[in-house]
Amino acid sequence: MNSTDAAPLNHPFLADSLYYGPLGVAIYLQQLGSMQPGWRGLAMSALEAGREYATSGAAVREFGSNAGFYYGLAGIAYGLRVASDGMPNASRFEAAASTLETHVLSTVAPFSSNTSATLWNNTDIAHGAAGTGLYLLWLSRRASLSPEARQAALQAATRAGHWLLSRAEPVGSDGGLRWARGPDTDGVHAHAYFPTFCCGGAGVAHMLSELSQAPGVVGTADAAAFLDAARRGAAHVVSLGSALPTADGLLVPHEEEGDALRLFYLGWCGGPPGWARLLVSLHRATRDARWLEALAAATRSTIALVVPASLAMLYPWGQPRPWDNLGQCCGASAAGQFLLSVGESDGADLPLDAALKRDATAAGLRIAEAVAARGVAAAPDGRGRATPSPEEHAAPLDTRWQAGWMQGAAGVGSLLLHAHAVASGGEVGRRVPWPDEPWGRASAAPTSILAVTSADGQEGVALISALLEETAAHVHVHVQAIVANLTSADARRLAEQGCTLRLEGAPDAFAGASWALILPPLTADRLQRATAAIEQAAAAGVPAAFLLSVIGADSPSAPPSLADYGKLEQALLRPAAFARAVILRTFFYSSNLLLWARDVRRTRALRLPLPGEACLAPLYAGDVSAVVASLVSPNSQAGGRADGSGSGCGGVLTLTGPTWHGGASIAAIASAAVGAPLSFDSVQNTTVAAILEAGGGGLDPSEARLLLGLLALQRRPEPCEGRAASRDFLECTGRNASSLQRFFTEHAQAFRPPV
Repeated sequence: MNSTDAAPLNHPFLADSLYYGPLGVAIYLQQLGSMQPGWRGLAMSALEAGREYATSGAAVREFGSNAGFYYGLAGIAYGLRVASDGMPNASRFEAAASTLETHVLSTVAPFSSNTSATLWNNTDIAHGAAGTGLYLLWLSRRASLSPEARQAALQAATRAGHWLLSRAEPVGSDGGLRWARGPDTDGVHAHAYFPTFCCGGAGVAHMLSELSQAPGVVGTADAAAFLDAARRGAAHVVSLGSALPTADGLLVPHEEEGDALRLFYLGWCGGPPGWARLLVSLHRATRDARWLEALAAATRSTIALVVPASLAMLYPWGQPRPWDNLGQCCGASAAGQFLLSVGESDGADLPLDAALKRDATAAGLRIAEAVAARGVAAAPDGRGRATPSPEEHAAPLDTRWQAGWMQGAAGVGSLLLHAHAVASGGEVGRRVPWPDEPWGRASAAPTSILAVTSADGQEGVALISALLEETAAHVHVHVQAIVANLTSADARRLAEQGCTLRLEGAPDAFAGASWALILPPLTADRLQRATAAIEQAAAAGVPAAFLLSVIGADSPSAPPSLADYGKLEQALLRPAAFARAVILRTFFYSSNLLLWARDVRRTRALRLPLPGEACLAPLYAGDVSAVVASLVSPNSQAGGRADGSGSGCGGVLTLTGPTWHGGASIAAIASAAVGAPLSFDSVQNTTVAAILEAGGGGLDPSEARLLLGLLALQRRPEPCEGRAASRDFLECTGRNASSLQRFFTEHAQAFRPPV
């Protein structure tokens, strides 16, 4: 950690916080891995360290009720989730995060509904309810969580919002509000008031503004109360500001009294890169021009004061030399990131002057270059670069090497990667905004629309939820969900995730779409409905279409349940239908095995129609979404012509799991996951049909026939050992297909027999 701050010296467990610890490094390494995949292995090592810390109980034991974001348990949970996105076995890290979230939501007030919960009595972003509340809002929008988990996160954030309202104190004669900070690992802070983002009123008001705009809160009486407090808090913060260094600038002091009223930080913690986030959020909520004007003034001050020659992060400078901190907390990396975010902000969202945005981008890039120039050799042989930086403004000569996000190389490296993407006009390597960042970015190209048919079926909802996760960071795509019933529970869930709903067969079903993803419904009328969708998409002029089909659909021996897919493939590939057509032929999904779960619990056996040495290579359903994300990526080099030929990620894709397994192997993997011995029995189709009927999955009879047909056609009679699976998933995504172990680990409880 190598920090000079008193907090980590007094509380060594802060070495594992998001501020200082391995998960901040993992987030950076994942960002780097998007450009150079070889770094993902090191990211995985950092993630494993965080997972072990969480699952061993050490995190809860050491942090206790400290639920903070940058310095507490919420930040560790965030690091586990966001740094593992797209990684193998991501569910292991999400499960570790869930243990920390469960602890907070069940035992720590103001987030828990438990009346005996212990209060974590801090209000701010870095340590307290504001930062943790923003994390919970982020969690409530996470598509991979169940609706119940997302709702629990939103309710916890709302409880935090009400508590923050109760802690607000009127100040001044104009109806302003402020918040005392409260005790944390930095000290007691009795009756201490800060207007800053990290540790003061700007951060609290920002959380309340964001909460007022959250789906499920917006439009309610709660939202009005939260937004009113946010406005009043912002008014007080801005009232403390000074027009510095010129009359068209704005700086806010570090504290509200004493000498610190004349001390202005320029980083995230106390400067415009932090407190200006409140202005962004409030303008989005209210469209009040005063917040936009204040943001423009703050931007001008940052451009004027954070200059490459000194990188001074305190105004006035002080002696004996400028405090040239380089980090994401107090330093130049925060200033550079802020200016690049202003420069790329969405004009519809933040209608700033175009010249100011150009100046902000140019200044942000200059800062990034100056930060990079401060690097020194990290090893005698010249490999690697370190960025020595003084953490404390009172000791500007005490420079240290640190690795973490907020004061070290991880945060610095993140800025440099993001600046490279901005300068080159690319997408890869960009920083993903954190929960306390409100920035929206103007796309390099207008957001494109992916229309998905049969979106309100079980397969469609799961695929779209996973697809939204895959595309959130790097792909500007909006999902237009074509549904059979606009008022169904599944349709509402899709709308909550931000999808536009269109009614199946309606004239506007494919309006504006760049791509159509045809999901044949899992019902007896799949051929008729999917054919109609293909014809309508072609007539609407959709340039590209992808069909979710099955391996074996083109086989002369395909049973009637699979033959429909062969006919749909022919319809998709007919001449002049689409400029680009891709067929995704999928193997039997591992998730289909959930239909056997009830029988496994009852019999302690996995009974499948796999005679002799017959093999399967089950496909993890979420991997289909990863391939679709690659197909719609602006960086995709996908091939594939309208006749289905082509190379690379296009044409006809064969999607399987990474390994072929016999029945005994599948049972052994399941046994290891559930922690109980499960045997394998080879059975006839009549037995399987009875298992499926008793499974409680609500299968349409045509879907049951389809599953039996898939198993009959896709299993291979030859030995599994040495048999190669398809490489199409790897070619499309750059990563290996998900293992069967991942599926059983995620669903172990469903298969675990009673004790």
